[in-house]
Parts: sequence; C-alpha cells; structure tokens
Amino acid sequence: RLPPKMAWRSGWYLQQAIKIAALTEATPDQTFLVWDADTVPLQTLHFSIHDGKIFHYKAKENHLPYFE
Repeated sequence: RLPPKMAWRSGWYLQQAIKIAALTEATPDQTFLVWDADTVPLQTLHFSIHDGKIFHYKAKENHLPYFE
C-alpha cells in the first residue's frame, strides 16, 4: 500500500515488483536483462559475458522534461 500522495506512482512500483518476482524464478545458469519500458535504445547495445562478467552501457541522461 502506498500513501495517498504516492498513489499516482502505483503502476511504477508494480512494475518493479514484477521484475523482482521474475528474477526470483531464475536458475544459476540463466541471465536476465531488465529493461524499463519507458526507455528506447538510440544505438546498438551489446551485452556479452566475459569471464563471468556482464558488460553494459550506462548513459548520462539529461532530458529536463523527464526529470520535471
């Protein structure tokens, strides 16, 4: 349950709970990519495993209307 002033964010919290629940079903040999539905890749992204490490790209987001 969320406080009334946070009720408008309930969909976002549900989305996070679903992602976490899905990850609890993983077996040690599985790899999952968790992606936010409101993001769009603007370039080709490569996710590869090397020596047990997953490589990823992290952008510095600075779209002011998104943060307002």
